Amino acid sequence: MKLHFSNSATRQHGSVAVELTVIVAFIIVPLIAVAYYLTNFFWQYTVAQKVLHDATLYMSVAPLSEIKSQGAAQVARYIISKETAELTSGATLDPEIYCGYKVSANSTVIAIRTCNDSSTPAVVYISAILTITDPVLFHSIPFSIIIPVSIRYVGA
Repeated sequence: MKLHFSNSATRQHGSVAVELTVIVAFIIVPLIAVAYYLTNFFWQYTVAQKVLHDATLYMSVAPLSEIKSQGAAQVARYIISKETAELTSGATLDPEIYCGYKVSANSTVIAIRTCNDSSTPAVVYISAILTITDPVLFHSIPFSIIIPVSIRYVGA
């Protein structure tokens, strides 16, 4: 008995390569692009968060005279500007420096104001808006996130 094979098996020889090309082009490449974008975002967010923590930590141990004269705020801004030099060109960080003052001596309510009040702050608070625009993939879609950092003032 002689077996006859269909010719259809030989006609499908290159179909696997075509299917692989389609899968790579339309599924894997966009997944890699999104993974790159998210990795870049989280790296820059981590850098910004650590920078704000360093500046807030300095403000929390700065002498009260420097806080009242805005000298500590200038040093904190200097720390932020030097440590954010490694952020890519598509990222901007816009920090705001505040102090939290107790409303009254027995109160637990904290009023957030600029750091030039005559009383001693209870909390030092630095908040920044991190805006990331990816220059390669999604350059027309900026993404912003608010990063708040607060540390209790040591002299309180």
